[in-house]
Order: sequence, then C-alpha cells, then structure tokens
Amino acid sequence: MQFVTARRTPPMTNTERQRRFRERNPGYYQRLHAKRRAALDAGFAQTFPATAAVEEKAVLCLPAPVAELSIFDLIRDLHTQSEARDAVTDQMSDARHDRHGRA
Repeated sequence: MQFVTARRTPPMTNTERQRRFRERNPGYYQRLHAKRRAALDAGFAQTFPATAAVEEKAVLCLPAPVAELSIFDLIRDLHTQSEARDAVTDQMSDARHDRHGRA
C-alpha cells in the first residue's frame, strides 16, 4: 500500500503568495471591507439611533446662496494668478540682478 503525499509547492515569498491569492480571488478584499463597513454602520445605528436618523435627513445648509462657477471663470482666474505670480518673480529677479550689479 502506497501513501499519497501532498504535492509540495515551490518556496515563495509572502508577497508572491498574497499576489497569487488576489489573482485567484478578485474583489475579495472589496467585499470583505464592505461587510465590515456595513457591520460598523449597523452597530453605530444601534448605539446612536438619533444620530443615524439625522444623517438620513441631512440638508446642505450654506450661509449664502451658491454662485454658479463656470470652468471658463476658473481658467481665467488661474491665468490672472499666474500672470501676477510671473510679475512678482520678474521683479524679484530684476532686484536680485540690480543688487549684484548685473544688467
């Protein structure tokens, strides 16, 4: 009678073992973390039921009306800031050259 022994796997690093596990089980950690978050949320809701009810009805309360911003306004503002920064840099460079007697 012969005994069948388990197939030996080649030696590998822990990093390699983890990489192979992730390849064999795509989405495992995403599902695991989702379950943990759900359990934490449920525990929080049981511990603080009033807070959980308020979170569901949260309303955005702003101190002033929201102004609509267009991407073009933002680009124009960034360009203006860039020009101002360049002007200051040029002034500093000119002052440095004047201080050292260079033209």
